[in-house]
Amino acid sequence: MKKIIVLIFLLSIFCGLNFSVLATEKIEGSTSFTWDKLTQTERDTDIQTIRKKIFTGNVVYSYDKDVFEKKYADFKKDYNYKENMIYAKIGFNNLEDRIIVPFYWKKLLYGYGIIYKKDLKHCYYYTALGSLFTIEIFERNYDKYPVVSYQYNKKGRLTSGVYSLSDFDEYMYNPSGIFLGRWYKENYYNAKGKIVMSRILPE
Repeated sequence: MKKIIVLIFLLSIFCGLNFSVLATEKIEGSTSFTWDKLTQTERDTDIQTIRKKIFTGNVVYSYDKDVFEKKYADFKKDYNYKENMIYAKIGFNNLEDRIIVPFYWKKLLYGYGIIYKKDLKHCYYYTALGSLFTIEIFERNYDKYPVVSYQYNKKGRLTSGVYSLSDFDEYMYNPSGIFLGRWYKENYYNAKGKIVMSRILPE
């Protein structure tokens, strides 16, 4: 049971990984990463600025459960999970009809995300056995940075808001607007600019 809880927590954090070729646009216009060099006041100001971009407007915090489940019923189970896990392991991510990105904890491959090329505004996150865990809805095509997205559980409840500056630079907040962390390349930084987790990025 404890292992399941840990994996669910890791999936909720790693869902911040978005997809596409690397982009360089930064909200501050900077071409280098300075998050860990800023003063705490500067980081807090940055966090507040991004929070407003995510949570200003008509944010849907909870969809009607039955409507949501019916809308995404076809994605509840990935019946090609064995094939997709193989692609994830060998690093063959950009397929004809979909993009697959693996999630690792240390060297353990424990899940993956899929964006179907016919619909670039959704990403579906699965466990290693192909069970849907999270649905991410982008305000526009996922690779049009910067882009805001909202992650929901299977029942349509908001679990996090994400502001992506590129496919390797994302700010994450919980539904209450509390800052969770910032992914920059392999590292996950907390509000104090300290690295609290790392990931393996797809090549």
